[in-house]
Amino acid sequence: SLYSVNLKNYDKTKIASQVTEVIKNDDENETILYNKVYDNYITDCYLYKKGQKVVKAADNVVPAPKKLSGVNQFSYSDDLSSAVYISGFDKSRGGGTLYITDMTKESDNIVEISSDVYMCRISPDGKKVIYAKDYSPERDIFDLYAYSKNKSVLLKEEVDASYFGMSKNRNNYFCIDNYDMTGPYGTLNMFDINNKPIASFENVWAYDHFGDMGVIFFTGYNSSDETWTIHTNNGKSKRSKVIDSGIDAVLYY
Repeated sequence: SLYSVNLKNYDKTKIASQVTEVIKNDDENETILYNKVYDNYITDCYLYKKGQKVVKAADNVVPAPKKLSGVNQFSYSDDLSSAVYISGFDKSRGGGTLYITDMTKESDNIVEISSDVYMCRISPDGKKVIYAKDYSPERDIFDLYAYSKNKSVLLKEEVDASYFGMSKNRNNYFCIDNYDMTGPYGTLNMFDINNKPIASFENVWAYDHFGDMGVIFFTGYNSSDETWTIHTNNGKSKRSKVIDSGIDAVLYY
């Protein structure tokens, strides 16, 4: 069971039973996002606000850390005003049904966005959603969409599922399309959360986060000696900075 405890007089208030995990809470513990995990790792998520009725934020979600590494099926805004989730996810079918929840309302707060959705992320302010659908397990690719103001827009087709991500502050997102395993390489595309293109780089075979908004990425893979060239981009510029070439390992600290 989940309790809120007043450390001045040690009075405690029961919030919920059968709670598996507290996902996020504020400093005063007056707003708490938590989940309940049932059989087969199926999860429901709830939002508690002191003095208000508990709101169900997500229903019938398969938690990614336990079942599907790298697949994000639940995402929430920084202020916990909204969340998106994929219900009834089945990887063999290519996904599940995507919903958005207005967590400021106690009822009539869930809207269906799309079906056959593989992955979803929401912007920090909760106003925009990036999601992937029509996943092909044979080719490990999907199509990328943006949703805002009750409308979905196709962003990119045939994005490599292994190479989609968002910046640490979730204000930019990155994807590699036209990936050729025989290279190996593809085109790294960078967009801001308003879907405005920032930059595009060819012959990229992998990337990782760099700072709050940017990426560090690798080009020019040489199969004979297994080396490559390292670049960085700050998430704002159209150009990249070459760090070094002839690299065979990267250490992060």
